[in-house]
Amino acid sequence: AFGASVAISGNTALIAAPGEYSGIGAAYVYVRSSGHWRIQKEFIDPVRSGKSTFGGPVALSGGTAAIAGGNGVYIYVRSGTTWRAQAKLTDPARATGGSLDGGLALSSTSTGLRLLAGASPSGNRLCGTAFDFARSGSAWHEKEKLTDPSCAQGDRFGAAVGLSGRTAIIGAPNKNQAAGAIYRFTIR
Repeated sequence: AFGASVAISGNTALIAAPGEYSGIGAAYVYVRSSGHWRIQKEFIDPVRSGKSTFGGPVALSGGTAAIAGGNGVYIYVRSGTTWRAQAKLTDPARATGGSLDGGLALSSTSTGLRLLAGASPSGNRLCGTAFDFARSGSAWHEKEKLTDPSCAQGDRFGAAVGLSGRTAIIGAPNKNQAAGAIYRFTIR
């Protein structure tokens, strides 16, 4: 549904719409100018399988957008009013069947842009995980893996994430019989 996840950076908003186009999924960029919000770009699942979660969690920082879907996170960058694909990030632990389908957050640091992406538990990974990615030029690479310090199956660690500079906050909404918990990390 339109508005399932939202992000804002300055006068730019990114709105997720998983399920649009008969399940293909989409996300929309709106830009505010002269007090009015106007659509600037529509992103549609590049795989177009109708079976992905494209347009689920989204994140935005300046002219960089991150959109989860299709077993990864798609990164788009803006130059002027034109958006282009920059990368598709996948779960570095994919061998265990995980997917970057949890929360997303982008933040600038003194060394460049960082993305924090939550990954669901699956395979032999009983607990969720979050991965810290860094952009160097136009290339993205994994910096570190953040794990639930007191893992219990079903905690949903990584379902929600926040990032400000090098401070990461990761939610585990099902921790403690669904009372929930938040964990703070300082990323490298």
